[in-house]
Amino acid sequence: KSLCRFKVILPRLQCCRVPENEAMKGRGKGRGRAKSEPKALVEGDGGGTRGNLVGKRTSCPWINSQIIQASKEDNAIQRILGVVEMCINDMNLVNLSTSLHRLAKLSVVTPHSDRMLRQSPVMKLLLASIATAFCAVEEDPSLPQSLSNITWSLATLRIVDYKVLEMAGTLAIANMKDFKAFELASLLWSFAKLGCADTMTPVVSPLFRAATGRLMACMNGAGFRSLATAAWAFATARQASQRLFRAIAKEVQTCLPSANSQELANIVWAYGTVGHRDDQLFRIIAEECVRRLDEFKTQ
Repeated sequence: KSLCRFKVILPRLQCCRVPENEAMKGRGKGRGRAKSEPKALVEGDGGGTRGNLVGKRTSCPWINSQIIQASKEDNAIQRILGVVEMCINDMNLVNLSTSLHRLAKLSVVTPHSDRMLRQSPVMKLLLASIATAFCAVEEDPSLPQSLSNITWSLATLRIVDYKVLEMAGTLAIANMKDFKAFELASLLWSFAKLGCADTMTPVVSPLFRAATGRLMACMNGAGFRSLATAAWAFATARQASQRLFRAIAKEVQTCLPSANSQELANIVWAYGTVGHRDDQLFRIIAEECVRRLDEFKTQ
């Protein structure tokens, strides 16, 4: 099958050579790198098709490069939606999660775009394709980052897609040992932010229980932001573990100077909400807040 309808998309993307696969940057050594990449487009006989020279596995890095390029252009949201619409049948999970993540990030700085995206037929198609990709997922070291990005994007866009969230939660539990602290904290924040604790109890409760063990195992060096985010998520979802909160209290004291005012406020709120008293933690946070009081907003 054709990669995309290039007669339509090629002028829009203005690309004739495949750039470096930026989508795989930051995933760590060995995460999700393709064995080969297409070097150049092959034009068809006026039909704008790519032909059969490049299979799906090698086409996915090219698609990701187009998503990333589109996100840097004017009218970026519409550009990305155009790429998704044209290439949806050839996208793998990394392509799908990258598209959704870029759209969600852009919505934060583009007024009223979140409502438009929630109503977009292409967004519905994208989410359906993500659910399909979840069904076919194989062992993949990049899966935790994809799950984290997808759930964060849904929470940012305020989209409650129960099917995608349920499958993401189930996959996260099955692959919990592969999560890094910041990936897991972001995923937990997403479920808590969307208010899924009551509506998705069969998934949320096992997810937070599994996350407790994983966070305990990878807490050293996790950083204040990840731990504060995780504490906020546990408190908001009413899934708090006293054992976990004791461990977080001890660890965050080693990285307090790296915290910003919002993170300091979040962790204090989390401990107050779950009723976990730690006098030493509160004392050193109070001292830090006094020194940096001008950084805090009234809220």
